[in-house]
Amino acid sequence: MMDTLYVVMIISFLFCTYRFAKGPSLLDRILALDLMSLLVIGMMILYSIEKDQTPLLDVVWIPAVTSFLSTVILTHFSSRLNSESGKGATS
Repeated sequence: MMDTLYVVMIISFLFCTYRFAKGPSLLDRILALDLMSLLVIGMMILYSIEKDQTPLLDVVWIPAVTSFLSTVILTHFSSRLNSESGKGATS
């Protein structure tokens, strides 16, 4: 069962890598990077459950919070960059 979950997460990670490389806009790349970090966090959680290492679950908070904050900061920077160039936040 766990092997199937790992495979699904790796395939999802590959799709996100493609979106990160080919994304038509900066916001698409930011969201792909955020999803990639969430998939890595999910793999860490799966590993800790599989190996019965509950202390690893406490460590997962560090990349989760870092990922959230970096997404918020990059999105804010992107919206300010687009508003200064006159394109708006959706371009």
